[in-house]
Amino acid sequence: MNSMNSRNDSLGFVDIPVVVTYLHLVFGVLAVVTNTLVVVAYAMDVSIRRIPANFFILNLSLADGLIGVVLIFRFSWTIDGAQISPRGDVNCLVRGLANYFVNLVSVLFVITISWDRLQLVSDPFKYRLRGRRRAYLLSVAAWAYTACYAFIAVFIIPYLLEVFGRDINTAGICVFSALASEGLYIAAVLDFCVPSVMLIVISTLIIIRLRRVTVARLVLQHNETGPVAVSSEVESSSNVVTDATHGTNSASSNATAIHTTERVNTNRKEEFQKEFKKIHRLARTLFLFVSVYVICWLPTYIAFLLRDVLSIGPVILHTFFLLGGFNSVMNPFLYAFRSRKFQYRLRKMFTTAVGIIYLPLQCLKHK
Repeated sequence: MNSMNSRNDSLGFVDIPVVVTYLHLVFGVLAVVTNTLVVVAYAMDVSIRRIPANFFILNLSLADGLIGVVLIFRFSWTIDGAQISPRGDVNCLVRGLANYFVNLVSVLFVITISWDRLQLVSDPFKYRLRGRRRAYLLSVAAWAYTACYAFIAVFIIPYLLEVFGRDINTAGICVFSALASEGLYIAAVLDFCVPSVMLIVISTLIIIRLRRVTVARLVLQHNETGPVAVSSEVESSSNVVTDATHGTNSASSNATAIHTTERVNTNRKEEFQKEFKKIHRLARTLFLFVSVYVICWLPTYIAFLLRDVLSIGPVILHTFFLLGGFNSVMNPFLYAFRSRKFQYRLRKMFTTAVGIIYLPLQCLKHK
């Protein structure tokens, strides 16, 4: 049996495969659990709260945790029959608004985290002065902006399209977008293309500016300390040889100068290579962030745009939308669990939890 429910077109049911149905539950539970760990770690560790960027990660985890809750509700919807609500149903529109809202908030905070890193690289001094206050204000603004944007997209725009005679199935937004083609193109541009381009541009700017700052710092360090260190070492070596040989120090001094210069240049070259290896690792990390977002959401928007041309049904659209929800499972591993402070706090939480479970078991065993 390939589906949870037999298809009944007259009642507006949708066939959802068993695997897709239970993947909603798995992804939903994973998203809720992993993002809850991030929130708890943030609340328990003062050192994590002191870093402004972690406040954006906290908000991203809250949004992704809500996406996990939405996925669990979708699992319940498929178990109950996967019935499409009647046209204009209020519950349907509210569910659609919640779904659209939390996904947009998650994407917006991914962009905000990248932008925050760009500000840190561009001007670290100003960033440290107003980092925490700006993080709070930006987070509040992001939630408010996304709420207004989602409300307009779900309620206002469909109403206006219907007033002007456009064919729109408002109820379809609970399961998949049923807007006219023009609306789909606009949604694809605003909700996917623009965020993707912003992530790519911001990541590129981070690499470029970090490279410039690194080169400038190493050149300044070379100009301030390099020649002085070489001349002092050469002079001290020359004096020692002069005292020992009474004037026959010319060849030995030149050899010492050459050896010292080569050693300093070698150390400087290794330092350059070490710094640029860090930049390359950061570039790979940023590329990973952008790639995960694009891979998770690109199939969904392609399916939406080509659904009429390729006769893509709601089951495929529903499956691709689940892939977008998987992005919320990956975000804690990409943004929070890579941090040493979060790793340290999670290890302590895990150790405490194991101790709480293990000690009563040991007491029962001794009894």
